[in-house]
Amino acid sequence: MKRKRFFLISSLSLVILLGLSLFVSVKEFPGHERMRIYLRNALTRDELLEEVVNHSSAPPDTALYVLGGRQGSLKKSFKIAADLYHRGSCAKIFFLSTPGITEYDPRLGRNLTNDEWALKELMDLSVTRKDIVPLSFVKGFFGTLTEAKDLAGVVAQQGYRRLLLVTSGYHTRRAWETFSSIMEGQGQYVTLRIYGTEDDFGVPTLLQEYFKLILYENVLFPAFRLRYI
Repeated sequence: MKRKRFFLISSLSLVILLGLSLFVSVKEFPGHERMRIYLRNALTRDELLEEVVNHSSAPPDTALYVLGGRQGSLKKSFKIAADLYHRGSCAKIFFLSTPGITEYDPRLGRNLTNDEWALKELMDLSVTRKDIVPLSFVKGFFGTLTEAKDLAGVVAQQGYRRLLLVTSGYHTRRAWETFSSIMEGQGQYVTLRIYGTEDDFGVPTLLQEYFKLILYENVLFPAFRLRYI
């Protein structure tokens, strides 16, 4: 009897896991697309690009930061960053400096470092070299939280009063909430705006981000605020 019950429970668990796996990974599975749209909307914070202004009047107290990410997403982020730069919305573009090498450059006869590649991408979009600043942060377990805490120090030190953030679209809500919480917790009254790329990620990636958002909102943010009460 016990063996039969164990077999039934094991079989049922296997069927449930298989069904969940198909639901998450197969686009044609019933409900998959509805779930993808729900997750994308829940994770996204939309803001329109700012109105065109004269680039010569770019406010010196406004900086833009491109959050770290995969190369494909970074290309889209750099395009948005360059658009905002040319609209005169920011004076500087910061990006996360990362170790390692990337694609081969025949002009140099070697592979580019990640930072060289990022600089090249932005300069190809007509961003002036002196206005591009790579930032090196100590790598932490919670990447977005670490970026926010370290960037908050740069913003305070250099006196920026306004910060534009650029990241993958599905990451905009968590990024905005993280940077807002960090800066408010440290008593920095900085105006934040965030812009997201139009990445078409699937349910597995969106679910992972959704669980991270829950963790940040219910564990990390409250713990961080307690430190500054």
